[in-house]
Amino acid sequence: MRLAALNRPRFAMAGGWQPRWRDLRRWGLPGLMATLLAAIAAWLLLFELPRGAAQLRADEQRWTQARQALAAAGAARATPAMDPASRFQSAFPPALDRHRRIEGLLAMATVMGLQSQRSDVRDAAAGANGLMRVRVTMPLTGPYENLRRYVDVALREDPALTLDLLRMERSDPSQPALRAELQWSLWMRPPQGDRR
Repeated sequence: MRLAALNRPRFAMAGGWQPRWRDLRRWGLPGLMATLLAAIAAWLLLFELPRGAAQLRADEQRWTQARQALAAAGAARATPAMDPASRFQSAFPPALDRHRRIEGLLAMATVMGLQSQRSDVRDAAAGANGLMRVRVTMPLTGPYENLRRYVDVALREDPALTLDLLRMERSDPSQPALRAELQWSLWMRPPQGDRR
């Protein structure tokens, strides 16, 4: 018991752990390396870590200011801001796409197994909202499921298309086909000269 107490490292009461040179000699090279590494770690924790954290905060602040300056410079060089009405109108397809959009509606009806006798197309001048409206009235004949699928796909494919009227009638209850009248509105930007 007494021999084990003599071999223990000695601790100083007031200053924490303070190894004696004779203890270091007894621990050898591994003890010396451990002591050196502990001293380096303590120095890094007490002095270098706070300095590095302060430098990191300063760099982060500088980068934030530089990013804000670049954003402000980019905004100044950007195109002039559009007024809300022009921004709203720019979200719609141009009037030049009118014929392509109408042909797409008619072709889609044919592909979905619906027969169309004739279609009536009426142009309207730009309204108070600054948009042109083209009304397309389509009488169709076909099964209810095909008609329902046609309306669903057409509205999904063209976000500037609205269905204003849908009238269906079945003359003979024993027949699967029904007659329907659809009235579409194609909304678009007017040509540059017609804008208000």
